[in-house]
Amino acid sequence: MKRLLLLGVALSIGFLTYAQQVKVKSNEKSERMITGQMSPDPIVKGPVLTQSTFVRPAITGTKSTKSANLTILTLGTSTNGFSYGTNPSGNRCNLWADDKLNTVINIHRMGPGTTPPSFSGYLAVDKSIDMGATFTKNFQVYSATHSGGTYYLDAARYPQGGIYNPVGNTNPANAYITYFAPTLDGSNATNSWGGYALGVANLMNNADSSKHNIPSRPADGIYQDVPDGFTICQNSGDMWGTDRNSNWTSGSFVYAGGLILTHGIFDAVAKKYNYTQTTLELAGAPPAAQRIAFAPDGQTGWVVALGDINNLDNDSTYRPILWKTTNGGLTWSNPIEVILWGPNGINAVKNYLNDGQIANLFGTPIPNRDAIAYSTAFDCNLVVDVHGNPHIAVVIAPSAGGYALPGPDFPYSHASFDITTFDGGLTWKGQWLKNNKNMRHTYAGAAPAPTEDNRIQASTTMDGTKVFISWIETSYPDPTVTGNDLPDIFTVGIDVMNHHYTDTVNVTNLSEAWLAAFGANASHYVFTANNKFTIPYTYEVLTGGSLDNPVTYKYISDFSFTQADFTRVGINENNKPANTFTISPAFPNPTTGISVVKVNLDKAATLSLAVYNLTGEKMFEQNSGYMAAGAHNLTIDCTGLNAGVYFYTVKAGDNSVTKKLVVK
Repeated sequence: MKRLLLLGVALSIGFLTYAQQVKVKSNEKSERMITGQMSPDPIVKGPVLTQSTFVRPAITGTKSTKSANLTILTLGTSTNGFSYGTNPSGNRCNLWADDKLNTVINIHRMGPGTTPPSFSGYLAVDKSIDMGATFTKNFQVYSATHSGGTYYLDAARYPQGGIYNPVGNTNPANAYITYFAPTLDGSNATNSWGGYALGVANLMNNADSSKHNIPSRPADGIYQDVPDGFTICQNSGDMWGTDRNSNWTSGSFVYAGGLILTHGIFDAVAKKYNYTQTTLELAGAPPAAQRIAFAPDGQTGWVVALGDINNLDNDSTYRPILWKTTNGGLTWSNPIEVILWGPNGINAVKNYLNDGQIANLFGTPIPNRDAIAYSTAFDCNLVVDVHGNPHIAVVIAPSAGGYALPGPDFPYSHASFDITTFDGGLTWKGQWLKNNKNMRHTYAGAAPAPTEDNRIQASTTMDGTKVFISWIETSYPDPTVTGNDLPDIFTVGIDVMNHHYTDTVNVTNLSEAWLAAFGANASHYVFTANNKFTIPYTYEVLTGGSLDNPVTYKYISDFSFTQADFTRVGINENNKPANTFTISPAFPNPTTGISVVKVNLDKAATLSLAVYNLTGEKMFEQNSGYMAAGAHNLTIDCTGLNAGVYFYTVKAGDNSVTKKLVVK
């Protein structure tokens, strides 16, 4: 059998030249990223097709220990199934648990219904304040009120959301639901995308709310589309969102280069966010997806995009590209590329396929493993652990050329991975999790039919010591099922303190959700009560197998791991960073005069403190010089500063920590 060969060219940024690279042999059914614009408001435009000719068997057999007797609750409804996102870029942040409040929310569009006409552009949450035991359904948090266009100009679609919980608070009445969604204001594309809907609603009283609508700004090079990333920092409450800068003003997509970062700082007095926007430059191919997350301290954060800056070796593959901040998002690093394959690639990626699988993909004799080009799929997810290290949940497969992956002719060629670093991004490691039988599901409905892939997602404990990676996959052993048409939820837990991980578990096996976990979502955070790590999951119950029709959301309330489940040895490397100093929060904060920061040095180092305003201008600096190991007090004199939000950075040697300071 013949192989497709491409001559290698010199790698950029100092990497070795490959003698040749290989891609999967000719395959007309390769899977590509969906590049068209996402539908603004899909409705039924033709006959509803059956989802699959395969009939789900009766639920009989022996359930696994983990999936036995799952409690699955019925949540709210939506006018259609597009709240949860489809290709391009897959899942979004719809499910958010707060372990400190015993609260979980599921954000989605409202409906079904036609009165008022913008009803499907309203947003609601299903919320529980008892760890998912009981829910209030369809709790409205946003309404569309700006008439104009085919739909209301502020009609919200593809929402994301989380919970802003002030530090130290345990009362749900003091917390706020925070949302972020695209709107149809037409400021980017005529009668279509361009606007953002952002705001908050009190977790217990939605009359206590604020709403913001932000249009695209073509004059400033800001072309808002459908955001992929969303998070809320634990310690600061800051909201962050990411979007691909996408110019649709001509009627066709033009990549405007880079990502749009939307940053909200909560005003505790006005009970609303104040928003600013910046961009991160990203040359090369338009990214397939982007996400953002922060460590528990709120200072170390990462943005990841699946992109291709330099078209390394002319391979037309996607790989993770990251930006890092260590000062709460005040500044970001230059792009950091993760090399998946070749001599400098990740060993776990280059070796997850056995010789027989490689022969099936490429023919014989099998190629050198360093010559096989690998690519990520088209969606990913991200959390940051207690050490400030990112965990990128992503599906990886050999390249089929032209930013495509092997199709259903090559089952089990795709694999779920945790891509991480133990040294802040200098080197990268991969933890193989599972080979997946298939990747893509195509929903019933009018052409072009929407699709979704494995929807791989990452969750974490709020202290960042455990990470959980979940995805949907059809593993039912029937040769007539060649797509991801009968999905179950699979998950793996990772203990980042010792690099042990759990077995891969089919969460929904033989449950009510068996072979039907469409649009599955995992919460960004998990619950930790009763010595368990309980991962909240939701999925959609479809009508006629079509996303165009109304859906009902379901909640899996009691799937969990315990510490005893982390028995498998993972990446065996020490990822504990060398601690050089710790600092306590400034006190008092807020302040009107002098605040004190207590610093404890593990070893002698030069010590300094600086205060910056929101634009990054240095307002105050104190250089203490070379200080001995031990405790030291640093003072911040705020008497000459205007009221507002500032950031203070403490440096000890080459290390630094940044925290927020409020001046009254």
